Amino acid sequence: MTPPAANLREALLAALVLNAVMMTCAASPFSVPVLAPAIAADLAVDTTWVGTFSAIHWIASLITSFAAGKVINRFGAIGVSQICLVLCGLGLVFGGSGTLSSLALSAILIGLAHGIETPASSQLLARLSPLKDQPLVFSLKQTGVQFGGILSGVLFPFLLAQIGWRWAMWGVAVTLLVGAFALQLARTRFDTASATTSARLAGSM
Repeated sequence: MTPPAANLREALLAALVLNAVMMTCAASPFSVPVLAPAIAADLAVDTTWVGTFSAIHWIASLITSFAAGKVINRFGAIGVSQICLVLCGLGLVFGGSGTLSSLALSAILIGLAHGIETPASSQLLARLSPLKDQPLVFSLKQTGVQFGGILSGVLFPFLLAQIGWRWAMWGVAVTLLVGAFALQLARTRFDTASATTSARLAGSM
C-alpha cells in the first residue's frame, strides 16, 4: 500500500478516530475518582486512597512513555491505540473486582496505556497533516481528553445508580474491548502506510 501524502481529509478522519480512542481511554482513570465514595463505602476504606491510585497510575504512565517510540515502530499508531483500549478495558475489569489490590492493578494497566497513547496518535497525525493544518488537527484529537472527563462525569454516576459501581466499570470495559476490535479497520488503512513509510526511511539510512 502506498503511503498517502499529507492530506487534510485523511488527517481529520484519523483525528476523529483517535479522538474517540483518547476519550474512552481518558474516561478510564476518571472512573475511580467519580465512583470513589461508593467504592470506599463498599470496601470500608477512606476516600484518600484515590490519591494512591492516581500516583500508581501516573508512575506506570511515566515508565511506558520512555518505551513509546519502540512500541509504535513495532505495532503502528493504530495498533498501539488498540493496545491502549485493551489495557484500559482490562484495568476497569480488575478495578471492578472490588479489592484494593485489584484497584492497584487497575491503576497500573490504565497507566501503561496512557504512557503510549498520546505519542502514538501524535506520530500518525504528524505524518498525515499538512503543516499549516496541524494545529487544527492536533486540537481536534486532543479534545478527546476533555470529552473523556465529561463522559466519565455523566456516565459513571448514571450507571452507578442503575447497576452499581462494579458493573458500571465492567460495562464500560466491554465497550473498550469491543472498540479495540473495531479499530482493526482503521489499522488496515493507516498502519500499513505507516509501516511502509518506516521501511523506506530505514532503507535510506
